[in-house]
Amino acid sequence: MFDSDSKLRHLPFFEEIAALEDNSAAWYAATAGLVTLRLVDSWLESGGGHVSDDEWNFKSVCAAVDKVSERSPMQALLTSVLGAMGQREASIRAVVPSLMAYAKALEWDAKWELAVDVYETLLAHLHPVEEAGACVDAHLRLGVCCRSLQQMDRALAAYACVFEIGNATGDIEAILRSRMGEADLAMWRGNLPHAASQFDALIDSAAKAGLRDVHARALMGRAGVAIMAKQYELAIRLGYESLQNQDSPVERDRVLSNIAAAFLSLGVFSAARDA
Repeated sequence: MFDSDSKLRHLPFFEEIAALEDNSAAWYAATAGLVTLRLVDSWLESGGGHVSDDEWNFKSVCAAVDKVSERSPMQALLTSVLGAMGQREASIRAVVPSLMAYAKALEWDAKWELAVDVYETLLAHLHPVEEAGACVDAHLRLGVCCRSLQQMDRALAAYACVFEIGNATGDIEAILRSRMGEADLAMWRGNLPHAASQFDALIDSAAKAGLRDVHARALMGRAGVAIMAKQYELAIRLGYESLQNQDSPVERDRVLSNIAAAFLSLGVFSAARDA
């Protein structure tokens, strides 16, 4: 687990730990994440399989995870990773859900560099065709994190990978999601006309393909462009249309937040409060 070939892996975790006060709650959480990922690396490179409880590495990582505060969701998420590795005949597929959940929790905590490291750890071991769904999800989240870090070219590369996987597997939803990521980047780079035309095309394509979630996300993205262009009435109309197609509570909250911001910009304070 501590071989010299992997000493440069997970550098964001090392940097995070170095910046924290020793033995603080955050230090224990970051340390547990690091040793868990290093165990995952070692485990997968040795062929996966069942991890016995009496193996020193596994037990030491469990001890590190136990030191994470029970109030932190990170303890439960990392415990889930270890539990997946402890299953008989376990493989990369067994740890995908728990590692994805851990990475998303890091995102919510604005630890985007750490989340990127987790997603890249998964992608280093996933087959782009045999585990296409997991690869697509990880690349999409990787793109979002890189965008949050203002690493636009890196985000664009992640979305290009999604397009390649979608094209290779005939997954139209993956292809459209990759285009949506590119449209988001165009919007955040300030190229609003290009972003608007991309989102318009995505709205049409998703509607024709019957992809409800993609359609709702494309409408929300187009509404975001309208807000940045100060087209608040258009943003509100698109926002309500997106809201009708949204099933995710998190995405519904984002849409409502955008609608509220648009009403606020128009000076319609009562509607903004309702949203």
